[in-house]
Amino acid sequence: MKPMIYLVLAIGLAGCATQQPAATHHWVSADQVTSPEYQVDNNYCSRVSTGSSGQSVFETNSEAYGAYVACMNERGYQLTASNTERPY
Repeated sequence: MKPMIYLVLAIGLAGCATQQPAATHHWVSADQVTSPEYQVDNNYCSRVSTGSSGQSVFETNSEAYGAYVACMNERGYQLTASNTERPY
């Protein structure tokens, strides 16, 4: 019975060790916004871009994604490759 407990424990711990894939891009603002300001803008653009369509702003070929990018651009953000430092 003990080997079975160790096996279950080992599998459980291995699941905790998996990492999420790193983001490839992030938003940068020339206005030096704070993290809370960014969160407000990001949440607003996510909400208005998806509307009632149910589309994800993370599906780059969706209308919601295009609307989300346009909304963030209107607020002064540019989508930048993540090999640069994130300000927030």
